[in-house]
Amino acid sequence: MTDFEALEEKYDGFDPPRFKIEVGDHTFTDADARIVGISIDTALSETNRVELTIDGGFDPGLGEFAEVDWDCWTIGTQLDVRMGYGDELEKLFHGAIDSVQSRFSTEGGAVLQISGLDPRNKLMGNEVDDSWEDTTVGAVVEDVLETGEYDFPDVNVEGVEGTGKDRIGGGDMVGETPGDLTVEKVFQSDESHYDILSKLADRFGYELFFRGETFHYRRPRWHAEPALELEYGRSLRSFAPYLPGNRRDVGTVVVTDSEGTSKEPISGEARREEGEEVVERTARVGSEVEAEAHAHAVLRELTLGPTNEAEVLGLPDLRIGRPIKVTGVGTFSGIYYVEESTHRLDSAGYTTKATVRTIDA
Repeated sequence: MTDFEALEEKYDGFDPPRFKIEVGDHTFTDADARIVGISIDTALSETNRVELTIDGGFDPGLGEFAEVDWDCWTIGTQLDVRMGYGDELEKLFHGAIDSVQSRFSTEGGAVLQISGLDPRNKLMGNEVDDSWEDTTVGAVVEDVLETGEYDFPDVNVEGVEGTGKDRIGGGDMVGETPGDLTVEKVFQSDESHYDILSKLADRFGYELFFRGETFHYRRPRWHAEPALELEYGRSLRSFAPYLPGNRRDVGTVVVTDSEGTSKEPISGEARREEGEEVVERTARVGSEVEAEAHAHAVLRELTLGPTNEAEVLGLPDLRIGRPIKVTGVGTFSGIYYVEESTHRLDSAGYTTKATVRTIDA
């Protein structure tokens, strides 16, 4: 776990903030005064997005941006953005340009706004039909990625040999990995590749997201070793946590097959030590293994803590899909899980905002 002192040493006192933008064969750095703003939004549940604000030297007399190379900012061009301090720059965004827009105003003159989306956007394309039988969730994920010829730079499908691994270990996790969980039948009916992958992720409690240039499909890392320690008054500037007192008192979830086509009833359950409420659900499951995996996913969803908003000084290490430790906030001190983050660099400096889920506080 990295604390404030270690971060301060790593980033040479957090001054000055720097960036590096690679657009196709072109490279821009903080030495280029034309890049006046960068905002990177990342989330577990949504496509990551970057927005660049560029002062293109608009000439009212000529009626054009005199200092813009339009061939550089072409829709579909690969776009990578790194941010940090000194020589320590982290790749916070990998994707492609999605839109180019100009903004004219009486207050701020004229600027260009370049937006980019991460490769998850490619999964949301054509809707197709497909099916799989007697295989694993991980094998379905691999087949979808191969069929779509997405060629992502790095892929981490947990439990599948030959794919990448997380820098942060799994910790105490419940349930089988995507590479180990066997499913009887999976149907894709007039759905995009993203639809089928997210449907399986929701059913069995997996995460599907991009971090940097890596595609992750895995169990949540709620109980892994925290990546960062954020102390109020130092690295943590503001925090608005909720008391986790409204969690349902669920102790058991029972899932039964909604189809009822099997000779023997199919059911599975998940339990936890705390809680007395019993929740019964029906779902389309083909085996007791599937039913149990879905029950664990439902139990985790019903007993999740609240989400909270935090703002810190600019920290490239504050990334989605990682637990953090928050200190200096009394009873609200504890472990939180980063579900969304926004890294912003402009004339006001470098700041990071995050939506974090209460895990243990």
